[in-house]
Amino acid sequence: MDPAAPPPAVERWWDGTGWTAHTRAPAARATPGPAAPPPGSPVAPDGGFGPPPAHGSQGAFGAGGFGPPAPVPGPARRRSTTVALVAGAVVVAACAVGGIVLLGGGDTPDDARPTAAPTSAASEAAVTPTPTPTEKPTRDSDPRVLTDDLNGITLPVPEGWTTANTRSVGDVAMVTDPSYDCPGGGNSGFCYRGRITSATLTGSDETDPKAVAEADISEAADDLYDRDTLDRRPYDGVTAKEKAAAGQVAVAGRAGYYVRWRVTTAAGEGGWVQSLAFRSSAGSEAMVVVRFAFDAGPEGPPLSLIDTVVKGIEPVGGSGGTGGVGEGLTPAPGG
Repeated sequence: MDPAAPPPAVERWWDGTGWTAHTRAPAARATPGPAAPPPGSPVAPDGGFGPPPAHGSQGAFGAGGFGPPAPVPGPARRRSTTVALVAGAVVVAACAVGGIVLLGGGDTPDDARPTAAPTSAASEAAVTPTPTPTEKPTRDSDPRVLTDDLNGITLPVPEGWTTANTRSVGDVAMVTDPSYDCPGGGNSGFCYRGRITSATLTGSDETDPKAVAEADISEAADDLYDRDTLDRRPYDGVTAKEKAAAGQVAVAGRAGYYVRWRVTTAAGEGGWVQSLAFRSSAGSEAMVVVRFAFDAGPEGPPLSLIDTVVKGIEPVGGSGGTGGVGEGLTPAPGG
């Protein structure tokens, strides 16, 4: 507006150095009331645009244009502009750094790179496998126990012994380890310093443990030291049999009876043979016969080990072991 123009006011052209003769009617106002000052224009106390700038000042529209010239920026405007510029520089710098980190560029150290969000407890539980509890050895996997499932008993396996399910030593048996070449002539096979077998008495209705043990001992001596199940003579036959001990004994909670013989052979040191009889607590409670054969001499097992095994015989249940079924034993005629 030309402040010197009489009403109605007109807009005069400012050429950058002074007012010219070019004028125009002011644009129509959409709503009554005082017009808002141009951006950056100081407001006079009376609500006007204030006095025109000094000669030589630039207008609000650059070097020339209608309306009053732009006021010279004051300290407040310079401060706000400075703050805006600084804030803008910070934002630009932050965006640049963020772009470098996200794109993986530059020499950003590993500890400055973004890391994956921590996994929640629920997701960890979903992917973490549940530890499998350690299984206890079963009767079919524990080498420390021999199991006769048919007769419902378990026998402790002495240290240095192993289980052997072969017809040459019985269906349920344990033997010393290792074996050795039998002392007999010819192809007499392999022998063991100690053998223990468990079997069910068959072919007899006898229920007295003493009668069963006394009837079995002679046959046991022949089977273990005279001829084996393959009809071989590993010790070149038995030359003498002598009773060494006999008596009652408790076995797996049942009354039992044993008979022990000293056997002399034609080859080798001979050995000790024992027949132990007792009634089973399983099934039909048939008579059980456990046979022991220990080589004599310094290389044979100590006789005290027989008593240790007998005391360790237990009913099946709650103990581990290796499985098997005892072979049938028929008492020799005449005992």
